[in-house]
Amino acid sequence: MTEAGDSESRKLLRRLKETLAESSAGQARLDRIVHLIASSMQTEVCSVYLFRDAETLELCATEGLKAEAV
Repeated sequence: MTEAGDSESRKLLRRLKETLAESSAGQARLDRIVHLIASSMQTEVCSVYLFRDAETLELCATEGLKAEAV
């Protein structure tokens, strides 16, 4: 099946797979993943938070949030 015939979710999954396979730095890939998801879902804000330990949640990538507001 070609990309033209794929659903939007399949296109997103393909782009995410390609991004994950890139040899670029981890942060650059994470930023791109957030951008791809936000664009695909047509949202103004998309963020990834990771637990650093049992009580620390860290914003690792975002699109649409102002850094000073976080």
